[in-house]
Amino acid sequence: MLPEPEQAKVRIGIRWHTGATDELSVARAIHPGTGKRSPSPAVEMVRQLGPVMPTAELAGQLNAAGLVTGHGRPFDVKAVQWIRHTYHISAPPPYAASEISVAEAARRLGCSAGVIYYWIESAQLDARRGPGNRLCITWNDQAEAACRRRIAQSGHLNPAGRRTRPHRAAG
Repeated sequence: MLPEPEQAKVRIGIRWHTGATDELSVARAIHPGTGKRSPSPAVEMVRQLGPVMPTAELAGQLNAAGLVTGHGRPFDVKAVQWIRHTYHISAPPPYAASEISVAEAARRLGCSAGVIYYWIESAQLDARRGPGNRLCITWNDQAEAACRRRIAQSGHLNPAGRRTRPHRAAG
């Protein structure tokens, strides 16, 4: 290769077996990852808003700003997730300070996740859909006490709490 002042090109010198020489100037090859990289303004917006904004909302903000991916497409959740992964940009925590997951509620109460889902579906336990469509359960002392009462009163969840029927004497 010969020195080339233009960064986007490369010069190649060829010496043939006859002694003749040729010089070629061609466009420099671009690594596929580099060539399809998301534009810097998009990455910068994800750096600034990523730690506090959910991924789907962030994709909407990037699109509203008129930015596109390295492939020239509008941003979607997967494209924003890729930027987060590539540049080590965290996402906001999925649960608020007063919320827990279904699995965590089940662990704390010593019951199955199915019980927690049942309580949510039957409006006995308050929850909302958070990022990634996960259930975020509102958790405080009152919610925990109400759940523990339901467990204590349940014949299924608390076999010791089963009410026994009086036996009638055969007569």
